[in-house]
Amino acid sequence: MRSRLGYDELFDVQCYPCELGIAKPDPAFFREAARLIDAPAERVLFIDDNPRNIDGARAAGMHTETWALGDDPKALRSLIEAHGVALHPYARH
Repeated sequence: MRSRLGYDELFDVQCYPCELGIAKPDPAFFREAARLIDAPAERVLFIDDNPRNIDGARAAGMHTETWALGDDPKALRSLIEAHGVALHPYARH
C-alpha cells in the first residue's frame, strides 16, 4: 500500500501492523501509534471509514471521526479543523 499510494513522504511516522506486530482495531495498536509519535492518545485525532477501527481508537483514548475516501474532501478538512488541528496551507486547496 505504501508504494502504491506513495504517501510515506507526507508523514514523519508510519504505523504498519506487519512492523508493529499488532493491528487495528486492537486498542494496543493505537496506543503504540500514539507512543511512536510521542503524543498522549487523548491528543490524537484518528479518522477512518471502518467502525471497528473507530471503536478501537476510541477505546485507546483517541478522538475519532468517520470519513471514507469517496466522501467530500472539504468535509474532511472541516472535521480536522473542528478538532483544532491546523492544516498546512497546501491541504486547504
